[in-house]
Amino acid sequence: MTTKIFTTGYQGKTLPLLLQLAAERGAMIVDIRFSPHSKNPSFDIANMQKFLGAAYIHLPELGNADYKTNHIRLVNYPAGREWLRQLKVPAILLCACKDPRDCHRTHIANLLKNEGFEVEEIEPPPSPQLVLPV
Repeated sequence: MTTKIFTTGYQGKTLPLLLQLAAERGAMIVDIRFSPHSKNPSFDIANMQKFLGAAYIHLPELGNADYKTNHIRLVNYPAGREWLRQLKVPAILLCACKDPRDCHRTHIANLLKNEGFEVEEIEPPPSPQLVLPV
């Protein structure tokens, strides 16, 4: 049973990077999009299942049924929470949003924290800095 949860958005990331993030953490990627389709074909559910294999699962219970609006209405938080609790490895909750501030994954993270889960947002890797000689 796990209580360790990471969160991130795929915007600005690649599938190889997501696989690396999961491997580094010994985690499973848990897609919490209501509709697991994307304008970017790499992040469409079929491609993610093919590329990520056993490291990927879609968990619609934690999807935002109102994702087309500015409201958050989770499909079935209690069922999603219990599914996470049964995992034997940490989970990386994945959605599309780059910025976690207005994202339903942060709402889920706060709910999970209140129930004793350890939750951490995965920061994007720093951009390379150009260093000029002085």
